[in-house]
Amino acid sequence: MSLEVHCDMGFAGGGWTLVQSTNGGSCTPATETAGTVTLGSCAYMPSAALTVLAQGSTTVQVRSASGSAAPTAYIASATALPMQNLRMGLITNANETVGDTVAEEAAWTVVGDPGKATSQGRTPQSILTFTCSVAGEMWPAVYRACGNGADGFVLDVVDNVSFWNWGITPRVNSSMEVYVR
Repeated sequence: MSLEVHCDMGFAGGGWTLVQSTNGGSCTPATETAGTVTLGSCAYMPSAALTVLAQGSTTVQVRSASGSAAPTAYIASATALPMQNLRMGLITNANETVGDTVAEEAAWTVVGDPGKATSQGRTPQSILTFTCSVAGEMWPAVYRACGNGADGFVLDVVDNVSFWNWGITPRVNSSMEVYVR
């Protein structure tokens, strides 16, 4: 299998490979296509290629689309579980204990406030809590804070949205980039 890859060699030590890119308004997770992923492409890396790439990767990061600029709002895996899930072609928050807020939030580092949770009186980490099962959800689903109700992060084909914060209306799909290294 041959695929072109886009790499970010300048951010946080470099070595990041772009594996999914949404472009916001005209692109939803359900309309993305498998194939070559470039910035704003509305594409994701095919599952077979992703699982191979993930075998040699240790970190997954979801950013607000920033193009070539250093991202200012993003989440990055802080434990091995999100990457282990990608290695199996699963959504990154699969195999977490549902409703265990401490574990759900500890699996990720939040930089900035991508979901603007502080405007709702919550911590930025609160976008990661979920109370319903995501078992069986597969790539290109990335994260689904279902049942959060207040400010859950969703980049998922089931809900067909790319939102940093479910609680902020009007709900408009956000441009996002998913990288691994």
